[in-house]
Amino acid sequence: MKKLVLAVALAAAGALADDSADGLVTGTIAAYDAGPSVFVIRGSAFADCRALEVVRAASAVEVGQMAFRGCASLREVYLPAVTNGLPSSAFAGCPRLEVVDLPLVTLDAARASGFPWQTPSRAVVFRLAGGNYDRNGKKLD
Repeated sequence: MKKLVLAVALAAAGALADDSADGLVTGTIAAYDAGPSVFVIRGSAFADCRALEVVRAASAVEVGQMAFRGCASLREVYLPAVTNGLPSSAFAGCPRLEVVDLPLVTLDAARASGFPWQTPSRAVVFRLAGGNYDRNGKKLD
């Protein structure tokens, strides 16, 4: 599996937070590990990156609209620093999504941001601070 680590270069350039860079990460990468300097994954940052399977962004605290839209192979997203939930369209067009890990997001914060988030995946599990939830917002634990 190819692995792309954009950490310092993109964060220093502000690319993931730059409103002019739609579809910033594209092509055939299968995994994205953000470095400690990436705090924002802006809207459409990974739009239509069809080969992307896993995203780990340990320091990202904010995710923009349609950040992962059209990522047809996306299975796992780990965002342990996000506290306020995600835009409702963050995972639109991600039919293989299995796990979205948001350990600091409470159910109330998730609902305030539009939870349950749009995803065509029936098997997705949203791991929040209060437990695991399905795509309809039903608690699984």
